[in-house]
Amino acid sequence: MKKAIVALMAGIVMLLPAQLAHADGLQNFTLHNKTGDDILGIYIRVAGTDDWGKDISGSTVLPNDGHKEVKFTGFGDGVCKFDIELWDNNVKDWTITGIDLCSTTDITVGMKDGKMVYMDE
Repeated sequence: MKKAIVALMAGIVMLLPAQLAHADGLQNFTLHNKTGDDILGIYIRVAGTDDWGKDISGSTVLPNDGHKEVKFTGFGDGVCKFDIELWDNNVKDWTITGIDLCSTTDITVGMKDGKMVYMDE
């Protein structure tokens, strides 16, 4: 009986790192650029807060019609709503607010009436 309990506990312990890794990357997403311009910077903040943090684009340009996997950490499972700020090659910043990154894994941005918008696909 003790051996069965030890084996069960060992199995649970082996699964924990995978669960923790998933929890830390729950909000990761793929950004699709349909704006007509290159995107030079990507900033993320919890929706409605003031702290944008650092550029998470990895100093790579996201060209028009391109896509990029955006991975970031530091937020738990319960944090889902985020604002996303994007800087284009005209040094113009655009903010898209209230995106639920727990239920969305693909975000497409485009232009409408001269403004950058989140496009539901």
